[in-house]
Amino acid sequence: MNEQFLTYRPLPGARLNMAHPLTKGLVGMWLLNEGGYRAMDLSPYGNHGVLTNFASPARRPFNGLPFDGTDDHINCGNKSILNIPTGGITLEVFLKLTVALGTFQSFLSKGTIASGLGYAIQKVTTNVVRFLHTDAGAGTVLDTVATLARYVDYHIVVTMDVANLAKIYIDASELASGVLNARVSNTQDLIIGARDAGVTQNWGGTIGLVRIWKDNALSKDNVKWLHAEPYCMFL
Repeated sequence: MNEQFLTYRPLPGARLNMAHPLTKGLVGMWLLNEGGYRAMDLSPYGNHGVLTNFASPARRPFNGLPFDGTDDHINCGNKSILNIPTGGITLEVFLKLTVALGTFQSFLSKGTIASGLGYAIQKVTTNVVRFLHTDAGAGTVLDTVATLARYVDYHIVVTMDVANLAKIYIDASELASGVLNARVSNTQDLIIGARDAGVTQNWGGTIGLVRIWKDNALSKDNVKWLHAEPYCMFL
């Protein structure tokens, strides 16, 4: 991960420059660096999250919020702006894995295993990064070949364009690409750090930044820009 993620990390209360080109289509942004049990959405849409099952008080180290891998998660609600069944989409997470390898762990998900998914990114048992939008059937899952290691900081970006071409980037390198089936619409909650409203596939490690873009599948150059300057859109 680029060292600027830590060096220039904004303090609580920082504001976005909505005139910046990379804010186009931004519908959710969580820095996860506030105090208390709220995760404030810095986008214009107010998708604020509620920290659930974290230790009291919730620790907020400068490099990210720690999740215990058992039941910690953040529920960001189900506003319609987060339901993105068509058009371009970009999902971005800065994170570090600390618990054991070889388990399913979700960074970000919207939907449930039973109902199907609008979208999700996770680490699967083989430790590769996966983007999926349903839980069964060909053409709904894209995996990297490269695997995640413990105690390493990663910048992960997933994009999917209007033609359903999906790409996964890790630290600004494109590591997977493929045309998938169309995404599935749903009204389930957006969860940071778990699946199924926080009851399964819980993330064990830190998450320091989450962003979601609607109707905007970021280009490779824009992904590189975010990797080099993760806070370039702040005032």
